Amino acid sequence: MVKEDVISLIKESAAAHGVHDTVTDTEREVFCRVKSVKRMEYYNALNAGHMPELVFEIPFQDDYEGERILKYKGVKYYIIRTYETETDGIELTAEREDVNTEAEGNTDASEQNDG
Repeated sequence: MVKEDVISLIKESAAAHGVHDTVTDTEREVFCRVKSVKRMEYYNALNAGHMPELVFEIPFQDDYEGERILKYKGVKYYIIRTYETETDGIELTAEREDVNTEAEGNTDASEQNDG
């Protein structure tokens, strides 16, 4: 399934202020096509410890500036893979932020039980 939509690409910037560091997010919107993750890509990512959910195809590579986070319909996603298309676009394969956090939390809990 493919549909036209808009995503927010999020660039994180860190700034040192003496004792405290701050991280600020800068968001900008780009047009994209939202696609399903292909079966082979899904299983390959799963084997690498990721849970890809959607693919966002941006029609112009220049619209992507190396961001690692995006927001779609109010949900944050981590960009786990990029792929340059033959039509000068770029595909961003993404997993939900909460899936990544839950996986990390489960790993921490199992390490605590073993120790």
